[in-house]
Amino acid sequence: MLFLTGEGSDTDTEALDRDYRGGWSLGVRQALLERAGLAPNLVALRRARNQASQSREAFRADVLDIASQTELAYWDLALAAEVLKIREFALQLADEQLRQDEELLRVGKAIEGDVMASRAERASRKADLTDAQAAIRTGNIALVRLLNPEATDPWLTTFAPIDPPDVAEVQIEAAASEEWALQYRPELAQARLEVANAGLSVVSAKNARLPQLDLVGAYGRSSQGSSSSGIGRHLDDDYYDDYSIGIEFQTPLLNRAEKARHLRARLTSDRADRSLAELEQLVAADVRRAAVEVEKQWQRLASTHEAVQSREEQLRVAQGRYAVGKTSNLDLLIVQRDYIQAQVDEVTAKVRYIQALTDLYAAEGTLLERRGIRVDEVAGESD
Repeated sequence: MLFLTGEGSDTDTEALDRDYRGGWSLGVRQALLERAGLAPNLVALRRARNQASQSREAFRADVLDIASQTELAYWDLALAAEVLKIREFALQLADEQLRQDEELLRVGKAIEGDVMASRAERASRKADLTDAQAAIRTGNIALVRLLNPEATDPWLTTFAPIDPPDVAEVQIEAAASEEWALQYRPELAQARLEVANAGLSVVSAKNARLPQLDLVGAYGRSSQGSSSSGIGRHLDDDYYDDYSIGIEFQTPLLNRAEKARHLRARLTSDRADRSLAELEQLVAADVRRAAVEVEKQWQRLASTHEAVQSREEQLRVAQGRYAVGKTSNLDLLIVQRDYIQAQVDEVTAKVRYIQALTDLYAAEGTLLERRGIRVDEVAGESD
């Protein structure tokens, strides 16, 4: 540490003449124990940089969460739109069945109970259609809240999904996804920076326990006279040079406060290490659960697709048998209901598979990169 000092004084007593003195000194102080070296002196700077990085990671975590919620909400709306189409088709089937039963009743080939059953089924499917329409409105509300569109009344904004829920199998490796998560999850980055800050606190506290031992050297000049001009008369004359060199040493007798601070810093650092290890395990478990969910939804998708094909064939057979009077109206309605539910199950499985992939990518922390979203640093910041 460099230092520069200057002084001027005037001594006036009744017994002696006035004494004017002045001087300057330029010196250097080098710590030999406490505050020696770069590590303890850079603690504040490194901690500030780590805290800035933590803020960026916290912002990235918020963006990742919003992107994940928005994508999930979009596919919820897409699912609602597909279900609405199915419910409209189901109501159309019910209308056709009701007209057919009413016609058969008029010609005496059906009973009143068949017509009543068809009317009840139509009412049930109309209620399902109402639910599907409400799901569309609910999905729009969710997207409005997440996207905040600029409009006079944003709650009147409606969204029309463009991408259909078409899926293709994505090969998943849980171990690879776990590695991605350890690298990309912002929570882990924040925790690692917290560990680094705790380590810096240990360095600072450990250094503060050392005695203060400083090597001090100084060079200067002094001046003296009986008038005010004597304060600076000889300050440019090397005849009046002053030199000094020495060692300053000081230390508390017990130093209990710094010892306690060092112990507390070590305990905090150990706790940060354990918290990081626990968080890494939680992230790994989160990723592996997400991978299991992806595999499960893909298997469900295959099953539901097979079910749709079977139910469609079953409906074709049932309609033929009903036309020739070999099956009852109630049996036909049940087959129709099963076919409609199979269609709903299939499109739901498609969307849930896509959403499971989104959840996996969010668990990996790679969703932003996979979607081409870049989180820029604030202009003017440097590492």
